[in-house]
Amino acid sequence: MTSFMTTIENGCGLQVILWFQSWRTDLVTNLFQPLNWAGTETFFLILMTIIYWTISKSTGRRLTVIFLFSTWVNGFCKSWWQRPRPFQVSDKVVAPYSVGGYGLPSGHTQTATTIASVLVAETRKRWAVVLLVLYMFLTGISRMVHGVHFPQDVLMGWFLGIVIVVILLKLEAVFEQFLSDITFVQTILIAVIVAGVLLGLSFWSASDLHGIAYMVTPVGVLTGAIPGFYIEQKSVRFSIDGSVGKRCLRYLVGIITALLIKEGLKPVLGIINDHSLYMEVFVRFIRYFLLGLWISVGAPWLFTKVRLSSSQM
Repeated sequence: MTSFMTTIENGCGLQVILWFQSWRTDLVTNLFQPLNWAGTETFFLILMTIIYWTISKSTGRRLTVIFLFSTWVNGFCKSWWQRPRPFQVSDKVVAPYSVGGYGLPSGHTQTATTIASVLVAETRKRWAVVLLVLYMFLTGISRMVHGVHFPQDVLMGWFLGIVIVVILLKLEAVFEQFLSDITFVQTILIAVIVAGVLLGLSFWSASDLHGIAYMVTPVGVLTGAIPGFYIEQKSVRFSIDGSVGKRCLRYLVGIITALLIKEGLKPVLGIINDHSLYMEVFVRFIRYFLLGLWISVGAPWLFTKVRLSSSQM
Protein backbone atom coordinates (compact mmCIF):
# COMPACT_ATOMS: atom_id res chain seq x y z
CA MET A 1 0.00 0.00 0.00
CA THR A 2 2.89 2.36 0.79
CA SER A 3 4.25 2.36 -2.76
CA PHE A 4 0.73 2.74 -4.18
CA MET A 5 -0.01 5.76 -1.97
CA THR A 6 3.37 7.29 -2.74
CA THR A 7 2.64 7.02 -6.47
CA ILE A 8 -0.68 8.81 -6.03
CA GLU A 9 0.82 11.49 -3.77
CA ASN A 10 3.55 12.25 -6.29
CA GLY A 11 1.25 11.88 -9.28
CA CYS A 12 -2.43 12.70 -9.74
CA GLY A 13 -2.95 13.67 -6.11
CA LEU A 14 -0.24 16.30 -6.27
CA GLN A 15 -1.49 17.57 -9.63
CA VAL A 16 -4.96 18.17 -8.21
CA ILE A 17 -3.49 20.22 -5.35
CA LEU A 18 -1.32 22.24 -7.73
CA TRP A 19 -4.40 22.91 -9.88
CA PHE A 20 -6.28 24.25 -6.87
CA GLN A 21 -3.26 26.36 -5.96
CA SER A 22 -3.01 27.77 -9.49
CA TRP A 23 -6.21 29.77 -9.09
CA ARG A 24 -6.08 30.28 -5.32
CA THR A 25 -6.01 33.96 -4.39
CA ASP A 26 -6.02 35.77 -1.06
CA LEU A 27 -9.77 36.27 -1.48
CA VAL A 28 -10.37 32.55 -2.07
CA THR A 29 -8.16 31.65 0.90
CA ASN A 30 -10.05 34.03 3.17
CA LEU A 31 -13.44 32.79 1.96
CA PHE A 32 -12.51 29.23 2.93
CA GLN A 33 -10.77 30.24 6.17
CA PRO A 34 -13.92 29.94 8.37
CA LEU A 35 -14.09 26.24 7.45
CA ASN A 36 -10.59 25.85 8.88
CA TRP A 37 -11.75 27.33 12.20
CA ALA A 38 -14.83 25.08 12.01
CA GLY A 39 -12.49 22.14 12.45
CA THR A 40 -11.04 23.27 15.78
CA GLU A 41 -11.72 21.89 19.28
CA THR A 42 -13.32 25.18 20.31
CA PHE A 43 -15.83 25.10 17.46
CA PHE A 44 -16.94 21.56 18.24
CA LEU A 45 -17.16 22.35 21.95
CA ILE A 46 -19.43 25.32 21.20
CA LEU A 47 -21.57 23.39 18.73
CA MET A 48 -22.14 20.30 20.88
CA THR A 49 -22.95 22.27 24.02
CA ILE A 50 -25.35 24.59 22.20
CA ILE A 51 -27.29 21.58 20.99
CA TYR A 52 -27.17 19.62 24.26
CA TRP A 53 -27.87 22.49 26.66
CA THR A 54 -30.37 24.53 24.64
CA ILE A 55 -31.87 22.63 21.68
CA SER A 56 -32.12 18.85 22.06
CA LYS A 57 -30.63 16.67 24.80
CA SER A 58 -30.99 13.41 22.85
CA THR A 59 -29.38 14.86 19.73
CA GLY A 60 -26.64 16.43 21.84
CA ARG A 61 -25.82 13.13 23.54
CA ARG A 62 -25.85 11.20 20.29
CA LEU A 63 -23.74 13.78 18.44
CA THR A 64 -21.20 14.01 21.25
CA VAL A 65 -20.58 10.26 21.52
CA ILE A 66 -20.41 9.66 17.76
CA PHE A 67 -18.25 12.73 17.14
CA LEU A 68 -15.76 11.75 19.84
CA PHE A 69 -15.44 8.18 18.57
CA SER A 70 -15.02 9.43 14.99
CA THR A 71 -12.29 11.81 16.12
CA TRP A 72 -10.44 8.96 17.80
CA VAL A 73 -10.73 6.79 14.67
CA ASN A 74 -9.30 9.64 12.61
CA GLY A 75 -6.31 9.94 14.91
CA PHE A 76 -5.77 6.18 14.88
CA CYS A 77 -5.84 6.04 11.08
CA LYS A 78 -3.42 8.96 10.79
CA SER A 79 -0.96 7.26 13.13
CA TRP A 80 -1.42 3.87 11.44
CA TRP A 81 -0.96 5.06 7.84
CA GLN A 82 1.48 7.95 8.51
CA ARG A 83 0.88 9.61 5.16
CA PRO A 84 2.38 13.04 4.39
CA ARG A 85 0.60 16.26 3.52
CA PRO A 86 0.98 17.88 0.05
CA PHE A 87 3.48 20.55 1.17
CA GLN A 88 5.63 17.79 2.67
CA VAL A 89 5.77 16.00 -0.69
CA SER A 90 6.51 18.98 -2.91
CA ASP A 91 7.91 22.45 -2.18
CA LYS A 92 5.67 23.71 -5.00
CA VAL A 93 2.74 23.47 -2.60
CA VAL A 94 2.42 26.47 -0.31
CA ALA A 95 -0.07 26.22 2.56
CA PRO A 96 -1.49 29.54 3.84
CA TYR A 97 -1.13 28.45 7.47
CA SER A 98 0.88 26.00 9.57
CA VAL A 99 -0.56 22.56 10.27
CA GLY A 100 1.00 19.48 11.85
CA GLY A 101 0.36 15.76 11.99
CA TYR A 102 -0.20 13.24 9.24
CA GLY A 103 -2.57 13.69 6.31
CA LEU A 104 -4.67 10.57 5.72
CA PRO A 105 -7.57 10.86 6.42
CA SER A 106 -8.51 14.54 6.61
CA GLY A 107 -9.62 15.29 10.17
CA HIS A 108 -11.58 18.42 9.25
CA THR A 109 -13.42 16.56 6.50
CA GLN A 110 -14.19 13.50 8.61
CA THR A 111 -15.49 15.45 11.59
CA ALA A 112 -17.57 17.77 9.39
CA THR A 113 -19.03 14.70 7.66
CA THR A 114 -19.73 13.04 11.02
CA ILE A 115 -21.55 16.08 12.36
CA ALA A 116 -23.47 16.68 9.15
CA SER A 117 -24.50 13.02 8.87
CA VAL A 118 -25.80 12.86 12.46
CA LEU A 119 -27.77 16.08 12.07
CA VAL A 120 -29.16 15.05 8.67
CA ALA A 121 -30.49 11.88 10.33
CA GLU A 122 -32.12 14.08 13.00
CA THR A 123 -33.86 16.63 10.77
CA ARG A 124 -36.55 16.55 8.11
CA LYS A 125 -36.08 20.15 6.99
CA ARG A 126 -34.83 20.31 3.42
CA TRP A 127 -33.00 23.62 3.84
CA ALA A 128 -31.11 22.21 6.83
CA VAL A 129 -30.10 19.09 4.89
CA VAL A 130 -28.83 21.24 2.00
CA LEU A 131 -26.75 23.42 4.34
CA LEU A 132 -25.31 20.40 6.15
CA VAL A 133 -24.32 18.66 2.92
CA LEU A 134 -22.72 21.90 1.68
CA TYR A 135 -20.82 22.19 4.96
CA MET A 136 -19.52 18.65 4.60
CA PHE A 137 -18.62 19.09 0.91
CA LEU A 138 -17.03 22.53 1.16
CA THR A 139 -14.95 21.52 4.18
CA GLY A 140 -13.33 18.81 2.09
CA ILE A 141 -12.77 21.18 -0.83
CA SER A 142 -11.26 23.80 1.48
CA ARG A 143 -8.59 21.34 2.64
CA MET A 144 -7.42 20.87 -0.95
CA VAL A 145 -7.70 24.57 -1.78
CA HIS A 146 -5.43 25.36 1.17
CA GLY A 147 -2.99 22.63 0.10
CA VAL A 148 -3.04 20.77 3.42
CA HIS A 149 -4.67 17.54 2.19
CA PHE A 150 -4.58 15.35 -0.90
CA PRO A 151 -7.83 14.31 -2.67
CA GLN A 152 -7.51 10.79 -1.22
CA ASP A 153 -7.31 12.28 2.30
CA VAL A 154 -10.58 14.12 1.71
CA LEU A 155 -12.30 11.15 0.09
CA MET A 156 -11.32 8.92 3.01
CA GLY A 157 -12.59 11.56 5.44
CA TRP A 158 -15.99 11.64 3.72
CA PHE A 159 -16.13 7.85 3.62
CA LEU A 160 -15.16 7.21 7.25
CA GLY A 161 -17.45 9.95 8.55
CA ILE A 162 -20.51 8.48 6.85
CA VAL A 163 -19.64 4.85 7.66
CA ILE A 164 -19.04 5.55 11.37
CA VAL A 165 -22.36 7.39 11.72
CA VAL A 166 -24.30 4.66 9.92
CA ILE A 167 -22.73 1.87 12.00
CA LEU A 168 -23.15 3.61 15.37
CA LEU A 169 -26.74 4.62 14.67
CA LYS A 170 -27.51 1.01 13.70
CA LEU A 171 -25.87 -0.25 16.89
CA GLU A 172 -27.85 2.24 18.94
CA ALA A 173 -31.08 0.93 17.43
CA VAL A 174 -30.09 -2.68 18.09
CA PHE A 175 -29.10 -2.05 21.73
CA GLU A 176 -31.80 0.54 22.44
CA GLN A 177 -33.49 -1.52 25.17
CA PHE A 178 -30.21 -2.39 26.86
CA LEU A 179 -29.10 1.25 26.82
CA SER A 180 -32.37 2.33 28.43
CA ASP A 181 -32.17 -0.32 31.21
CA ILE A 182 -28.44 -0.11 31.87
CA THR A 183 -27.30 0.28 35.51
CA PHE A 184 -24.77 2.78 36.82
CA VAL A 185 -22.23 0.02 37.52
CA GLN A 186 -22.60 -1.25 33.96
CA THR A 187 -22.17 2.30 32.68
CA ILE A 188 -18.93 2.75 34.63
CA LEU A 189 -17.72 -0.63 33.41
CA ILE A 190 -18.44 0.32 29.80
CA ALA A 191 -16.62 3.64 30.24
CA VAL A 192 -13.57 1.91 31.75
CA ILE A 193 -13.47 -0.76 29.02
CA VAL A 194 -13.87 1.80 26.24
CA ALA A 195 -11.15 4.01 27.74
CA GLY A 196 -8.82 1.07 28.26
CA VAL A 197 -9.19 -0.31 24.74
CA LEU A 198 -8.93 3.05 22.99
CA LEU A 199 -5.98 4.22 25.10
CA GLY A 200 -4.21 0.92 24.54
CA LEU A 201 -4.67 1.18 20.79
CA SER A 202 -3.57 4.82 20.90
CA PHE A 203 -0.22 3.96 22.51
CA TRP A 204 0.18 0.98 20.20
CA SER A 205 -0.36 2.93 16.97
CA ALA A 206 1.10 6.37 17.68
CA SER A 207 4.81 6.99 17.26
CA ASP A 208 4.96 10.42 18.95
CA LEU A 209 3.32 12.50 21.66
CA HIS A 210 1.34 14.56 19.12
CA GLY A 211 -0.34 11.45 17.77
CA ILE A 212 -1.13 10.10 21.23
CA ALA A 213 -2.48 13.47 22.41
CA TYR A 214 -4.73 13.66 19.34
CA MET A 215 -6.37 10.38 20.38
CA VAL A 216 -6.31 10.85 24.16
CA THR A 217 -8.35 14.05 23.93
CA PRO A 218 -11.61 12.45 22.64
CA VAL A 219 -11.10 9.40 24.87
CA GLY A 220 -10.87 11.63 27.94
CA VAL A 221 -14.05 13.53 27.10
CA LEU A 222 -15.88 10.31 26.22
CA THR A 223 -14.85 8.62 29.48
CA GLY A 224 -16.30 11.51 31.45
CA ALA A 225 -19.38 11.95 29.27
CA ILE A 226 -20.61 8.32 29.35
CA PRO A 227 -21.29 8.15 33.12
CA GLY A 228 -22.20 11.84 33.10
CA PHE A 229 -25.02 11.34 30.62
CA TYR A 230 -26.28 8.41 32.70
CA ILE A 231 -26.38 10.46 35.91
CA GLU A 232 -28.10 13.34 34.12
CA GLN A 233 -30.79 11.08 32.67
CA LYS A 234 -31.46 9.29 35.96
CA SER A 235 -30.99 12.02 38.57
CA VAL A 236 -30.70 15.57 37.18
CA ARG A 237 -33.05 15.50 34.17
CA PHE A 238 -32.65 19.18 33.33
CA SER A 239 -35.06 20.77 30.86
CA ILE A 240 -33.90 22.65 27.76
CA ASP A 241 -37.10 24.73 27.87
CA GLY A 242 -37.10 28.40 28.85
CA SER A 243 -37.04 31.87 27.38
CA VAL A 244 -34.36 32.90 24.89
CA GLY A 245 -32.74 35.05 27.56
CA LYS A 246 -32.62 32.20 30.07
CA ARG A 247 -31.19 29.81 27.48
CA CYS A 248 -28.50 32.35 26.52
CA LEU A 249 -27.55 32.95 30.15
CA ARG A 250 -27.53 29.20 30.78
CA TYR A 251 -25.25 28.69 27.83
CA LEU A 252 -22.86 31.50 28.80
CA VAL A 253 -22.44 30.10 32.31
CA GLY A 254 -21.85 26.61 30.92
CA ILE A 255 -19.45 27.46 28.11
CA ILE A 256 -17.33 29.89 30.14
CA THR A 257 -16.83 27.22 32.80
CA ALA A 258 -16.10 24.62 30.12
CA LEU A 259 -13.39 26.83 28.62
CA LEU A 260 -11.93 27.42 32.09
CA ILE A 261 -11.72 23.66 32.59
CA LYS A 262 -10.21 23.13 29.16
CA GLU A 263 -7.61 25.91 29.35
CA GLY A 264 -7.50 26.99 32.99
CA LEU A 265 -6.53 23.57 34.30
CA LYS A 266 -3.36 23.56 32.17
CA PRO A 267 -1.28 25.63 34.63
CA VAL A 268 -2.94 24.00 37.65
CA LEU A 269 -2.16 20.46 36.51
CA GLY A 270 1.18 21.70 35.23
CA ILE A 271 2.37 21.61 38.85
CA ILE A 272 2.50 17.82 38.74
CA ASN A 273 3.50 17.56 35.09
CA ASP A 274 7.13 16.58 34.64
CA HIS A 275 6.58 16.53 30.85
CA SER A 276 7.39 12.86 30.48
CA LEU A 277 5.29 10.99 27.94
CA TYR A 278 3.02 9.24 30.42
CA MET A 279 2.55 12.30 32.62
CA GLU A 280 1.66 14.45 29.60
CA VAL A 281 -0.95 11.89 28.59
CA PHE A 282 -2.26 11.55 32.16
CA VAL A 283 -2.65 15.31 32.63
CA ARG A 284 -4.39 15.71 29.28
CA PHE A 285 -6.71 12.78 30.00
CA ILE A 286 -7.73 14.20 33.40
CA ARG A 287 -8.38 17.65 31.95
CA TYR A 288 -10.63 16.36 29.19
CA PHE A 289 -12.26 13.78 31.47
CA LEU A 290 -13.40 16.63 33.73
CA LEU A 291 -14.56 18.55 30.66
CA GLY A 292 -16.71 15.57 29.62
CA LEU A 293 -18.21 15.37 33.11
CA TRP A 294 -18.97 19.09 33.14
CA ILE A 295 -20.65 19.07 29.73
CA SER A 296 -22.76 15.98 30.40
CA VAL A 297 -23.86 16.43 34.02
CA GLY A 298 -22.00 19.19 35.87
CA ALA A 299 -23.45 22.08 33.91
CA PRO A 300 -27.00 20.61 33.77
CA TRP A 301 -26.92 20.12 37.57
CA LEU A 302 -25.81 23.71 38.08
CA PHE A 303 -28.51 24.98 35.70
CA THR A 304 -31.21 23.40 37.85
CA LYS A 305 -29.69 24.65 41.12
CA VAL A 306 -29.50 28.31 40.02
CA ARG A 307 -32.89 28.05 38.28
CA LEU A 308 -31.60 28.56 34.77
CA SER A 309 -33.36 25.28 33.99
CA SER A 310 -36.12 23.27 35.57
CA SER A 311 -35.84 19.61 36.53
CA GLN A 312 -38.10 17.07 34.83
CA MET A 313 -38.18 14.79 37.90
